[in-house]
Amino acid sequence: MLIERRELSGVTQVELAERIGTSQSMLSKLERGVVRADLADLLNYLDGVGHDPRVFVDEFIKKIGWPKPQRRSNKK
Repeated sequence: MLIERRELSGVTQVELAERIGTSQSMLSKLERGVVRADLADLLNYLDGVGHDPRVFVDEFIKKIGWPKPQRRSNKK
């Protein structure tokens, strides 16, 4: 989803890295899922590509099907 947002904004990894103060190699790792982003990293990334983080999170939640249905406990 991150790559899609970046490409839709017409920004390269190099340009985004410069905008948000990181390296292109770190962005590549982030986009490939090699490293995980914390919330601050995600907000910074989305700001760098001009994407509303609330829209991104809503789309992500729908994509992963969260919340999962609750399991019934057999405990009594």
